[in-house]
Amino acid sequence: MSAEQNALVAIDAERYYRAMLSGDPDAWNVREGHMANTFFRLMDFYERTTDPKGIIWAHNTHAGDAQATDMVDTGQTSIGQIVRGALGVERTYLVGFGSYEGSLIAADDWDAPMKQMPLPPAMFDSWEHLFHGFDGGNRLVLFAANRQESQFFSQMRDHRGIGVVYDPNAEFATYTPTALRDRYDAFLYIDKTSALNPLPINPKIDEPPDTYPSAT
Repeated sequence: MSAEQNALVAIDAERYYRAMLSGDPDAWNVREGHMANTFFRLMDFYERTTDPKGIIWAHNTHAGDAQATDMVDTGQTSIGQIVRGALGVERTYLVGFGSYEGSLIAADDWDAPMKQMPLPPAMFDSWEHLFHGFDGGNRLVLFAANRQESQFFSQMRDHRGIGVVYDPNAEFATYTPTALRDRYDAFLYIDKTSALNPLPINPKIDEPPDTYPSAT
């Protein structure tokens, strides 16, 4: 399993970087497909001895169903869309997350150190702004059980999708038009969030860096 997965990583990494360096917009889909296929391979491996269930912890842009966003306009997919399409809605449960304001952990750029950053108030008329206007409280909205009764959440509104790299001064870049009910099975809203305290990382100095060899 490990040897096969390592080989798959090498193959997909080459496909990803070739697409990225050539400016191919499909580079995103190569990465999503690799992550989804890794999940499927793990499920297949553990099905030999048990009845496995898997949890994929990812940012909204990966976890939600891209078909319920404007990502479809550029042909982009997501892990959530791939897994939901392969296993069916009865065997998948996609959960989104949103917050109006607070603080978070992110980085200024790829390979930059993580740090605490402010999360400014959500953009006007976004889903996060709308939830804040209800009563300013936290809530968990379940769509899967009553999709027909949640037509209100099928409208397209901007929705935050903050990832590894974040610039509080360029908030507009983190939003994706989203039909919340169709993108997720449930949505967890925290009105004011607070940054996590990262676990200490003490890499072994005798191990090569993740990007070794860097010239490849």
